[in-house]
Amino acid sequence: MLQEQFLRTGCNARRSTACLYFSSPRPSLPPRRAALRPSPAADRARPAFSNQLVVASSVEPEQNIDFTRRETFKAALADGYLAVGHVGSVPAGLYAHQALTYFDLWNDLAPQILQVDHVRAALRLAQVNEARLAIVYASDLVAQTTVHKVALVPEEAHEPIIYTIGLLSQNSTQAAGIFADFLTSKPALEVFYHFGFTPLR
Repeated sequence: MLQEQFLRTGCNARRSTACLYFSSPRPSLPPRRAALRPSPAADRARPAFSNQLVVASSVEPEQNIDFTRRETFKAALADGYLAVGHVGSVPAGLYAHQALTYFDLWNDLAPQILQVDHVRAALRLAQVNEARLAIVYASDLVAQTTVHKVALVPEEAHEPIIYTIGLLSQNSTQAAGIFADFLTSKPALEVFYHFGFTPLR
């Protein structure tokens, strides 16, 4: 899971000055009405890559649960718990809330939903069978051996998951600009794709 980072590329380390802003996605708008929101680097921000929401489990057999069919999804969860990031503070939890609401599942499943402090905690609950299902990023499942994807959350059900890179205009340097260009170059993006992130659509 990528966290919001400040990369001090080509900057004065003694002043701890950030030149490059690498932002994880933070949903705020209703589904289908998303926009790239301003950030401290908004004047020079660029979308870099995307991600997908998936449903993970260590209990369910590897199969495709139809997330769009309420009764099918509820049957797969049965009397177990669904782990998600906290909808008030965790981006993945907010996306999960949007998707579950979109398909009229949130209210029905509310007593079985476990909200946790970060998406990796949701994944961990699935790993140790404390939750039957967990909604996480596709990139969280890379190299996992104890959990697997059982459903893909339709992208139309939540805001686009977009990671942005931007230069902070007040501190940007030539080196920071070069590094930002590299992070959005084909060789660098191929590395991100290898670890479960997806191209922008």
